[in-house]
Amino acid sequence: MGNTKLKDAENRFIIETATRMFLGSSIDKVTMADIAREVGIGEATLYRRYSTK
Repeated sequence: MGNTKLKDAENRFIIETATRMFLGSSIDKVTMADIAREVGIGEATLYRRYSTK
């Protein structure tokens, strides 16, 4: 059960970070690689969780 809470927190962090990046620039200019770098995970990991922006 604790693992679910951790995954939820990780997902919220990724979504909040991506949203902040989109608002600071534009969704077209922010890449998945940019988001992965910002949240500190591999790009492949990000694509496994979210197939598109």
